[in-house]
Amino acid sequence: MKKVKGLSVFIAVIVLVLVVSACGKTNNSSQNASNSQPASQSTSEDTTTSESPSESKSFKIGFAVSTQQEERWVKEAKYFEDAVKALGGTPIVQFADNDESKQNDQIENMVSQGVDALVIASINGETIGPAVEAAKKAGIPVISYSRLITGVDYDAYIGFDIPGIGRDLARAAIAKVPTGNYMLLNGAPVDTVSHTIADGAKEILQPFIDKGEIKIVSEQFTDKWAPENALSGVENSLTQNNNKIDAIISSNDGMAGGAIQALKAQGLAGKTFVTGTDGDIAALQRIAEGTQSMTLLFPSKDMAELAAKAAYEMAETKTTPSNATGETDNKFKQVPTIFVSTVTVTKENINETVIKSGFAKLEDVFKNVPQDQWPK
Repeated sequence: MKKVKGLSVFIAVIVLVLVVSACGKTNNSSQNASNSQPASQSTSEDTTTSESPSESKSFKIGFAVSTQQEERWVKEAKYFEDAVKALGGTPIVQFADNDESKQNDQIENMVSQGVDALVIASINGETIGPAVEAAKKAGIPVISYSRLITGVDYDAYIGFDIPGIGRDLARAAIAKVPTGNYMLLNGAPVDTVSHTIADGAKEILQPFIDKGEIKIVSEQFTDKWAPENALSGVENSLTQNNNKIDAIISSNDGMAGGAIQALKAQGLAGKTFVTGTDGDIAALQRIAEGTQSMTLLFPSKDMAELAAKAAYEMAETKTTPSNATGETDNKFKQVPTIFVSTVTVTKENINETVIKSGFAKLEDVFKNVPQDQWPK
């Protein structure tokens, strides 16, 4: 009996050890299962501490673009799409063909699609407010792109020192034409950028006007920034001033093209100083030919990529972009701003600023110039 009793005790001990061991294994398995969950099932603490950028959530990023009429916007939309895809996201890009109502509808559609962030190159920065407010109400971060949206709350602006563009254009004209009759060829009357550029130009011109050295004989706001409207406006101004216009401060390259067409008809192309902005290939060709005097080159690829990265960051963090370095007054608040610099291009420096920089190819820029006159 003692042996049986001893054996019973021994068996009981073995069973107890096995039970404890099994419990221990069950707990460890549960912990291992938790650690091997997909990232989407991890706790918020796990996500913030261990998730790498390549494993981050994929976002839908909207880009509402004013028009396809200008080369600049088509290129920037493509750069933006590529940048968002490279970040692992889905770009949604829509062009409004300079139709304000259409752009508002497109933004409403993007909000309905549930974009995670929205970038807007507005047609009319003063009237697009309700569409911006609808996006903000839906919790969507909004970036104003290039053309400043005014009078409404949004998250960031990426663009230029807009008055500075006007100042740079005026300085370039004065450097070559310090006296004479000037025409201001401004952008669309509904676009706040048009007025701001014009104000910047006048700031530089005013002292010369006060001294009687420069006279503004014509100022035109050009509907839709359209070259054909610029053409007719310059034709009228030339007629009214007996062709005596020494400089035309055009706020973009498309309108400069229309102006130069009017000047050619009067034998004045290459004689009247003409400015521009954007760096369109047609404008660069005119500079190489000598009919357009200069342009401000906008770094389209850099700007579009900056916007894509900022929008993606805001979709993820819901905070101000980390690369915002300043602020811009939009008549509602000081908007965190990512500033982009321009490059002045003239016939004298086009080889360095455009060709050698890789912005455009020599054969494309100088295609209308005899090869023996191409830069070496």
